[in-house]
Amino acid sequence: MKFTEQIEQQIYKEFKNIDPNAYQEQIRYFDNNRADIRQLPYELRTYIECKYAIAAFEVKDYYGFLTIADRLISIVVRDNIYDIDGVDIFKDLLYKKAIAAHKVLDYYKSDHIFSELIKMDFNDKDFMSGYLKNGIEKRRYEVKYLNAVSIVLFFLAAGIICVELLMVRPFYKEWIELIEYARNFIFIGGILVLFYLEAWIRISTYKSLEKLKKVK
Repeated sequence: MKFTEQIEQQIYKEFKNIDPNAYQEQIRYFDNNRADIRQLPYELRTYIECKYAIAAFEVKDYYGFLTIADRLISIVVRDNIYDIDGVDIFKDLLYKKAIAAHKVLDYYKSDHIFSELIKMDFNDKDFMSGYLKNGIEKRRYEVKYLNAVSIVLFFLAAGIICVELLMVRPFYKEWIELIEYARNFIFIGGILVLFYLEAWIRISTYKSLEKLKKVK
């Protein structure tokens, strides 16, 4: 066996011998041996890079994961790499990419990826859960300006209470009932806006999931 082949096997074996759940250790080993890993045979290098990407995701380095996820996904598709350590690596990388995109607040990219995953397997509970969670956050982001309406109503109600305490009750007792009705009406209006928005967000997200599951 050539000396370079011995080095290659040693690098691969050392990485494989790291505890599968020791993600920080996997990352450190990769970072300390980048040059040698680049010299590995294609199959071994791809395996280590995929494990490194997964480790980055697991330690919540979502930006780091996203910088290499697309290239690895392209590789596993191009070379028909179906399985790494018993895991469907294509779906796993896509799922993690969707989660990572959600974590960095790229809701639209996450929505697109989860939609494609559900089309592949509409019975997968993780895909559906991820789609719903991201969809709810995406819709909250889209209607955040409407949340401002409820906040304005709450501040207005608070302002009316101040006026009521400082002016109306001491000096204009005949207006107390009218002021009470007004501030209660405005405060309840703010609450109703919040409840309506949250109900609409959740109902529309669940409807979009059901519609997506019917796509063949």
